[in-house]
Amino acid sequence: MSEILLKLSPVFLTFALGVLLRRTRVLRKEDGGLLLKIVFYLALPSLILLSVPDIEISRDLVVLPIIAVVIVLVTGLAALLFFRPRASERPLFGVTIVGSMIMNTNFLYPFILVVYGSAGFATAVVFDVGNASLVLTLVYYIACRFGSGGSGSKNALRRLIASPPLWALAAGLILNVAGVTIGSHVRTFLTSIGNLLIPLVMLALGVYFSPRLVRWPLLLGVLLIRSGGGLILAFLFTSLFGLEGLTRSIVLICGAAPIGYNTLVFSSLAKLDVEFAASLLSTSILLGLLYVPFLMTVLQ
Repeated sequence: MSEILLKLSPVFLTFALGVLLRRTRVLRKEDGGLLLKIVFYLALPSLILLSVPDIEISRDLVVLPIIAVVIVLVTGLAALLFFRPRASERPLFGVTIVGSMIMNTNFLYPFILVVYGSAGFATAVVFDVGNASLVLTLVYYIACRFGSGGSGSKNALRRLIASPPLWALAAGLILNVAGVTIGSHVRTFLTSIGNLLIPLVMLALGVYFSPRLVRWPLLLGVLLIRSGGGLILAFLFTSLFGLEGLTRSIVLICGAAPIGYNTLVFSSLAKLDVEFAASLLSTSILLGLLYVPFLMTVLQ
């Protein structure tokens, strides 16, 4: 445990720096969105192009997006059944469902990169294809259905198709199958941009971090379904498909991921209960900082 914590100490310190910069008003909450945009449009695609061409495509890798899709669907169904009699307000009910479904893989990437390297990162990216596909289509549609705002599922589908990480993944897989090696100069450039991912994600987390317990019985229920239920489902699927080693570890860690940023984004766009969504996100991040390193230690 101490060895992993030592490796992850720069990650924790960068998160703390983000909190400090927000508290001293050097950065505002809105700046967190800008940091994550840089990650989404530049750093994440760069790392995908660096790592995916080098991974060995196997049967285990192909089933990962399928596992992610089933986890998202089952946790969503569990939330629908569990919270229907407990969340009487429609905007609040919508947040409980959306929050239970979205896996925060962006939160996990810095931890996975530090502990498992590029191979672990590439495996997590492939897993996230299933998660991201449903988040930007079905989950966004659900948010719009329960809210009074939003621009519909067609807009979400356009966002998915135009996603730079998705195009980077497709390009990386083509390079992998074709056996094409990225040139040293291009690799150096991509590495310099990709290295921004860890500091930018953790700074953004620190900027967004504002823990406040709102409707704590519902909050606890969403956290248990998303991370606890996700971990149980991931464990069942790793056993069912006989996944081992690095692939098994990544599936378990991703299955137990905290609540995703898009819970807050979608709540704002669709006019759901934004206050509850913000409380969910911050509490989940705080808990994730504690249990993700522990889970990585157990899986070593």
